[in-house]
Amino acid sequence: MAQVLPTFYIQSDWEDALQTKKQEDCWVSFEQGKTKVHGKLVFTKKGEDISIEGTNGFRVTNFDNNKKIISLNFENGEHSFNSCIQAPLNTFYTPTQKNIFSLDISPEGELGVYSSVDGILNLFSVRENVVRREFEGHKGDVNVCKFFPSGKVVLSGGADWRLKIWDALEGGCGATLTGHQAGILGVDIIDRGRNVLSCSRDGTWKHWDVPTQTVIQSFDTESEEEKKAINDIFITKNYPLQNSSVAGDVREVSTQGVLVAIATENGKVRLFDLRSKLELFSIKGDGQPLNCVSILGNNVFAGGHEGGLFNWDFRRLDSLHASWKKNSTPILKFSVSETLSSLAVACNDGSSFLFNSTSNSFSYYFSGVDYEPVNKIFLKKNTVVTCSRDAKIRMYKL
Repeated sequence: MAQVLPTFYIQSDWEDALQTKKQEDCWVSFEQGKTKVHGKLVFTKKGEDISIEGTNGFRVTNFDNNKKIISLNFENGEHSFNSCIQAPLNTFYTPTQKNIFSLDISPEGELGVYSSVDGILNLFSVRENVVRREFEGHKGDVNVCKFFPSGKVVLSGGADWRLKIWDALEGGCGATLTGHQAGILGVDIIDRGRNVLSCSRDGTWKHWDVPTQTVIQSFDTESEEEKKAINDIFITKNYPLQNSSVAGDVREVSTQGVLVAIATENGKVRLFDLRSKLELFSIKGDGQPLNCVSILGNNVFAGGHEGGLFNWDFRRLDSLHASWKKNSTPILKFSVSETLSSLAVACNDGSSFLFNSTSNSFSYYFSGVDYEPVNKIFLKKNTVVTCSRDAKIRMYKL
């Protein structure tokens, strides 16, 4: 059974209280299982200083006005919990005002790309919050988008069954990859991008050669009777795989030591050696559909449709190492940071947070979304970016 972890919730626009001339308050709550405690944070301005007092067991232990971070403690005799809550430093109100499914930030951090309904795929300036380029070509929802490592090329995948590769500088579509029989749900890029991977609602994942626009290998991971959507795909490099020395297809580039993980609608995480094409492990949580998968150090993480956060240890994949949940809301997406030993998690109830894999706790919460699904979260160094159904992109600095 999953361990239920303590968590905080806070009024989505709590940072507005920082603008008060006298006194303002916002609601805050602590939850763990059936325990729910509600309180207030009272903001009082005296000159240029702001003091924050909590009620009903809540106490602010530190406040950084520049980063809009509150360090919060809750104690009531039975429960004790500490964490940080951060408001967005910058919010981009996208001009289309439609559900944003995916986003990515370029390696330099200057540009971003987001995807939405009706074929919308836009390049934007992170600093100026303006759309720089509109990529036209997809039909229907554009489910995923990702920068190549150069930051000059964008990979996208849509409900139209197609992958497209775009010139971020000029805006043209350089390649269209066809072969899936249903919408694309996940993508990843190998090395500099000659080879890319995709997964789909059709129950397959594919390894592509970009220059020839051909499929190197298509993986049908289940029988026709059991085949369900593959919701996410993730790769890790330089993993010591026994079979990676075998000769690969002449179109393969930098596939040696690449481990591929997929998350499936039938509740499995499956791990493959990309070079040998062999499946290494098939592991399962508690049966709930899995929406996302990531690898952090020796740990495999998967997020479930019923709120489960599952963890397997590479050194013992024959059994589930641990599982947690904060409630039953679906976990939608992950982003990992080896430096922070953390997993950024986006959820269907509007919450997003950092899960620390060392302490097995929620170390940061990112506020701003009012019960709308957070469809994607991006984490790199000290930057966190989210997108949600309310058509806004929010940026945070740890």
